[in-house]
Amino acid sequence: VKKLRERWKASSKVLVVFGAPAQGLHEISAHERLTLEEISHFILNTIPCQGTKTARTEEAIYTTLAILNTLQ
Repeated sequence: VKKLRERWKASSKVLVVFGAPAQGLHEISAHERLTLEEISHFILNTIPCQGTKTARTEEAIYTTLAILNTLQ
């Protein structure tokens, strides 16, 4: 967590993105001939081992914002 907090605070620009039920972020970026590693400094899965196939977007937003808020 300490390392993540340091990287978060050092970031000058942040883009939060969510995957889709049919495709994750790696698949979506591959369709654009990109890799996530090329377009971002770090990738954070805010709901790992979620216990369901997909998380609803509003659940993912609340979860992600709560986690990012704790890094402030």
